[in-house]
Amino acid sequence: MRVVAGALAVLVAAGLGGDAVAGPQPRWSAVRLAGAGVAVRDVLRCGGRWYVLGLVRGAPGVWRSADGVAWRRARTAAVTYYGHRQALYAGGCHRGRLVALGAQVGGAHGNPRTSSWYERTDGTVAEVLGAVELYGGPRSVGVSRIAGGATGSVVVGDWLGSSGRVGGAVWWARGAAGFGRLPDSAAVAGGPGEQTTTADVTAVPGGWLAVGSRYVLAGPALRREPVAWYSADGRTWRRERVVAPDGRQSLERVVPTVRGAVAVGADGDRYAAWRRESGGWQRIGGFGAGGEHGTAGVRSLAALPGGGLLATVPGEGRMGLWWSADGARWSRIAVPATVSARGETRLLAAGDGRAVVVAADDGHRVRLWQAPLPAT
Repeated sequence: MRVVAGALAVLVAAGLGGDAVAGPQPRWSAVRLAGAGVAVRDVLRCGGRWYVLGLVRGAPGVWRSADGVAWRRARTAAVTYYGHRQALYAGGCHRGRLVALGAQVGGAHGNPRTSSWYERTDGTVAEVLGAVELYGGPRSVGVSRIAGGATGSVVVGDWLGSSGRVGGAVWWARGAAGFGRLPDSAAVAGGPGEQTTTADVTAVPGGWLAVGSRYVLAGPALRREPVAWYSADGRTWRRERVVAPDGRQSLERVVPTVRGAVAVGADGDRYAAWRRESGGWQRIGGFGAGGEHGTAGVRSLAALPGGGLLATVPGEGRMGLWWSADGARWSRIAVPATVSARGETRLLAAGDGRAVVVAADDGHRVRLWQAPLPAT
C-alpha cells in the first residue's frame, strides 16, 4: 500500500501545524497548458486522469492528462449562447467521467448563466441544455459545486425558497445530465430564525454528504455555525450536527477518506478540519491564519490514498498549500511562486498515490506544477 503520509514526510515541508517550513522541499516541475488567454478554476482527479477546468480565450476550457505532466485540451460542445462563453468552475466525477458546472454573467441584470456539463464516451465535454431558470432567474442566489456518484449526480447551491427565505438548495440527476431542483426542505433550506448556505458536496459510501453554514439570526449577535447534510439517495436529506464552539465556524469543502469524510472550513480567524465519525462530526485540527481580514474561503481540498489531505487556503495576504496525514496536524508546503490572496486569484491542488498537481492563477497568467510522490 502507498502510505502517502510517509511519502509526503519526505516530499513536503514537514512541520506539525503552524506556518513554519522545515525539511526537504517538493521537487516541483513546471508544466504547461496549451492555449493563450487561459484562466483556471478547478483541478481534480477522475477515472485515473487529471483534469484542469477553466476558460481559454473566452470559451470553456478543459484539459486532460494521464500523468499530470503532458496535457491536452479536450473538445467541448456548447449548445447555448452563454455556454460558448462559460468558464468551467467546478468539477466532479460520475462513474469515471467528468461532470462540471460552468457559468458566464449576462443578460439585462448581469446574472450568472449557469449550465452543467458532462464528458461523453468519445471524450467530448458537452453542455447540458436546460431552462434559464433551472439554476438562474430571480430566485437564484448561487450554484456552488457538483459531484457524481454510483446512483446519480448532485449539485448544491443557494436559492430564495417558497418561504421567502434564502437557504441551501439541491439539484439531482439520475445520471450525469437531466438535473432538476428538489423541493424546498427545512433540513437544507432552513427554518425560521436561520439562513443556510451550501458550499460543497461529495459522494461517500452509501450516499452523499453536503456541507455549508447556518446563520442564526436571533440573539444579540449573528452566529455562523458549520452544518452538514446526509442523503442516501441524493433526494432526501437530513441535517447533521457539527461541533461549533463560538459561532464563528463554517464548512467549505468536503472529501471522503479511508478514515471517514473530512471537511475543512473557517474556524474564527484560522482554518480547521472536522471528521465525520459514528458519533457525529468532530473538530480534529486547525491550521493557518486568515490575517487581519480573517479567513476568505477554502479554495480546494483533495483526499490522498492512506487518509492524507491537501488544502489550499488564503492567509496573511497570500495563498498557501497545506498537507496533513490525518486532518489533525498540518504542515505548509512551499510552492514555486507567491500567489496573492486578493480578488479572484486561485491556488488549487489535487493528488493521488503517485503525484501532486498544483495550479496557480493570479489573474494575469496561469502556472501549473507537478511533483512526484516517492513510493513507500
